[in-house]
Formats: sequence, structure tokens, C-alpha cells
Amino acid sequence: MVLAKVSPVNTILKTRRNRIISLVLSRSSICQEWGFSISGGWLEGQWIGVRQVLRGSPADLAGLEEGDSLVKIEDDLVIFLEPRQVEELLDTTETELQVTVERGHIEPLCVCEETPQTASINMGTKGGQLNKEMVTIVINKEKGVWARK
Repeated sequence: MVLAKVSPVNTILKTRRNRIISLVLSRSSICQEWGFSISGGWLEGQWIGVRQVLRGSPADLAGLEEGDSLVKIEDDLVIFLEPRQVEELLDTTETELQVTVERGHIEPLCVCEETPQTASINMGTKGGQLNKEMVTIVINKEKGVWARK
């Protein structure tokens, strides 16, 4: 098995106009809604995105925009959560909410070049040797992106 580091934490070069932004939303009481809705989710293969922001809401006043992608709520990383789980986090917050978003189009971590397949994939072994090499990608928020062959 070969273990190779694909990308260390926070070193993926960004040549586009994306920005990581931390916002603080404030509301007068827990009865007041934050004023934004979300969509997407890990199981849909999408980032959790801000679908709509209500004008004049705490989210609007803090600068949250439609199309922002949620990264963190308070200290919780939310990129691998489902909308229901994110909404539960929002419901447990009192009158102040810290949100970290990425603004702008999010590209994949790497551009993968596809090669034509000349052999069928056989996940078993033949004569004690593996017929097709398998790669496992591991994403860890503290250690970066790793590929295991």
C-alpha cells in the first residue's frame, strides 16, 4: 500500500475570486428567525448552500448572500452534513450566530484527467495479484487530502 499526500491543509491555490468570510448574525430573541434558507447536502453531492435570504433579516443585515456555501456554524464544520442537521444546529443557537461561508464558485479540489479504460474492473484477485489498482481518497479537515493506493 502506498500512502501519498495529495494536498496539505489550506494550501490549495485559489486563483479565482472565492473568499472565506466569517459573519456574525444577531437577533433580538430566539423567537425571531435567522432569515435564510439552505439547500444541497452531502448525499446530493453538493455543498450546503444559502438558497434565499430574507430582506431585513438578521442574515441580510450581517451580509449573508444567496449562493454562499456554508463551511462552519459556530465551531462545527458543516460541509459534510445534510440540511436537516444544519437546521438543527441553527435551532439550538440563542441570539448570536457565527457563520463561516465561502463566497464564489467552488471548484473541485483537483482536476482529474480521465483515461480511457482498456480493461474491465475486477475487484477480486487473480493468481494472488490484484487485477485493478484501487485508490481511496481520505479528506481530513486537520491533515489535508490523502490518496491511498
